[in-house]
Amino acid sequence: MFGAGYVGLVTGACFADLGHDVVIRDIVPERVERLRGGEIPIYEPGLEQVVERNRDRLNFTTDVNDAVDGAEFLYVAVGTPPTESGDADLRAVWSVVDELPGDIPGRPVVVMKSTVPVGTGESVRRRLDARGLANVGYVSNPEFLAEGSAVRDFMNPDRIVVGSLESADGDRVVELHRGIDTEIVRTDVPSAELVKLAANAFLSTRISFINEIANVCDLVGADVVDVARGVGLDHRLGPHFLRAGIGFGGSCLVGSETVLARLNGRTRLVTLASLYDEVLDGDELEVLSWRPDGDGAEFLPADVVTRRPYAGEVLEVRTTMGRRVTVTPDHPFVTRDGQKLADELTDQDWLPIAQRLNESAEAADVIVGVGVERGPISSQRFGDIKRSGALRMHEAAEQPTSIETDAEFWRVVGLYVAEGHTSADGDRLRRGKTATSVAVGSRIPAAWWTDVLGLGPKCSTQRVPDLIWDEPEAHKRAFLAGVWLGDGSWSYIDKGPGVVLEYGTAGRELADGLLRLLGDLGIVARLEVGRAAKSTVDTYRLIVSGAEQVERLLELVERGEELAETLTKTKRIAPAGYRKQDNAAWVRVTSVERRPFDGHVYSLEVQPTHTFVTSGGLAVHNCFPKDVTALKQLAGNSGYQFMLLQAVWEVNELQKRRVVQKLMKHLGPLHGKRIALLGLAFKPNTDDMREAPSRVIAYRLLSEGAEVRAWDPVAHPDDLPGIEICDSVLDAVRDADAAVVVTEWPELTTLPSQEVHDAMAQPILIDGRNLLDPVAARAAGFVYEGIGRPRHASPAEPRSLDRELQS
Repeated sequence: MFGAGYVGLVTGACFADLGHDVVIRDIVPERVERLRGGEIPIYEPGLEQVVERNRDRLNFTTDVNDAVDGAEFLYVAVGTPPTESGDADLRAVWSVVDELPGDIPGRPVVVMKSTVPVGTGESVRRRLDARGLANVGYVSNPEFLAEGSAVRDFMNPDRIVVGSLESADGDRVVELHRGIDTEIVRTDVPSAELVKLAANAFLSTRISFINEIANVCDLVGADVVDVARGVGLDHRLGPHFLRAGIGFGGSCLVGSETVLARLNGRTRLVTLASLYDEVLDGDELEVLSWRPDGDGAEFLPADVVTRRPYAGEVLEVRTTMGRRVTVTPDHPFVTRDGQKLADELTDQDWLPIAQRLNESAEAADVIVGVGVERGPISSQRFGDIKRSGALRMHEAAEQPTSIETDAEFWRVVGLYVAEGHTSADGDRLRRGKTATSVAVGSRIPAAWWTDVLGLGPKCSTQRVPDLIWDEPEAHKRAFLAGVWLGDGSWSYIDKGPGVVLEYGTAGRELADGLLRLLGDLGIVARLEVGRAAKSTVDTYRLIVSGAEQVERLLELVERGEELAETLTKTKRIAPAGYRKQDNAAWVRVTSVERRPFDGHVYSLEVQPTHTFVTSGGLAVHNCFPKDVTALKQLAGNSGYQFMLLQAVWEVNELQKRRVVQKLMKHLGPLHGKRIALLGLAFKPNTDDMREAPSRVIAYRLLSEGAEVRAWDPVAHPDDLPGIEICDSVLDAVRDADAAVVVTEWPELTTLPSQEVHDAMAQPILIDGRNLLDPVAARAAGFVYEGIGRPRHASPAEPRSLDRELQS
């Protein structure tokens, strides 16, 4: 058995329980040592007992020769995670095939348990033949183990699927399962491979369908439990997986990388982590994308924003001109030689920096909403205002409620970004030896800077204002001129005549925004990151060089006419560090740095380009999660667009976020509210947190300013910063303003008790799994809301009626 992960360990232990001798091989020495010592690295009911009673028939090793020696079956149960393009990563599978000794005697059979794309079996067969292993057979035997009931599922399966190239090899695999009473499905290898993908996709479709019905029930006052019961009694459909809830659980860049997003009409430069937390059901989201044959960067609809937990290596890809982006090793990049994974990049590869936003813009008003006009201020009072330098609040409110965003306005905003800050009222005029500072004591301009324009209150938190992205080029230039007036400079190169423009800031977000804004003007700036002696923060220097680029930005600096004359004497040469094309500047990869990472990774699905523009203007490919999309990707690779599965995934992602909307309905703004999440694992009887809905809900609540507590009897993750993990349900709900049932653990069926009611600050229950009896919960004094369940809802059906509902 190759692979001691979830599938390999359960399958190997259960085969031993059937009386077979099993050797499980894994490449991680620590895992093998733990297994040899009797320690089970995963939580799965019954597995520890199966392993313990079969000690004499189970062996664990890291040596491939020990595993293969005398083996009749070579099971492959290694991971096949998705690449950024959506295809399965088969590197672990090929490693197993390539490691097989070239002199294996007899007729051993390679049996594929890993989830692989259709066509993998034929590729493995060709690879074996090329290595001279024609004596080795091949069979596809997909797994259908559900976490939490995997041992039972192996011993009491719904079916065993065996797809073989040679009938005799399939017969031997069927015989291996002697003692298990179930239906055997004999088929060819491609059909067996597709059964696994199609079964999971159809299951997800049913779950998403009933969740959509639940949303309709919420609107019309119907009860989704009664609807599902009525539908499920139709013999053509059956009752399985017609239970509404939060959604099913299951990319990629780290969350600190940025995108230029247009959310519900407002354009912002935002991190992927923040964007994921902010997007809600029904929001209109576009992100800046790029296509190699386009006229420039363009905003396109983002179908899905994804996130998944990831523990392993990440790669920081560094390029000339100071661009950096951190991704998973299998993230695909656009290069001049076609698509390549991050792990495949070398210093011979060139990556695109998107240039020039391909859309026209018109100047807009900045609305501050400070009141209505009541007439002019008298001339006498106006004189007092000039002498004192101050307006009374009611007088300020009588002024116009909008400001025309002309070039002068944006120049002042740029100067504030470079030199200004917002704080409590103080002295309005300060003089120093080299500078004069003027402070405006009014909440109105403060509202312009922070609330309307989205600027930071101090230099380290400054950012490019949101509204500038949709302004015409003249206003972008005026803003940059104000920025350069504050903290910019110019200097000669080697005493002239060459000139460079420079700007320094302590804010990473501001540096990123300025790089992108210059890119909109067709300027490629170099970014240098460093830290001064005794400093505790990085500094970011933007450098614009090259006579042609500097000439186009002379209005940014004083003595522009003098510089223009100097630049006429400069020799024109090809730019250093990049290669310019009409819609992009191509920068060369200088290094790929590896480092460990344990957290969440993110991506976007943007059609039809399948790209988005991230930090510093780099254009990268997007990627898509694994569960449903393996079949979607297979269809797409075959020339068919599986739109239904696209919709299935979108429904599932949005369903997780509806819980937050329900909490807001009862509590209003969630800032300062205490919320208890009951259940963390993606389903009961497992500690698996991968793609668990609890992650989405928890971080969405944190982004709203809520205090989050959580409880789970088995899952105790250490990668949920900001969330307090409690030892008991009562500890989690104590003083809570609301509790959310996230995982349907049996322990929660008695949740609506007097003890829980008295412990909560507000007895509000959001039943994300429709686990509880609504009538009983309300009778116990709780404010209860399920998923698609009205006040007159029927009691919840016992979950034991349908074994598959636990899958």
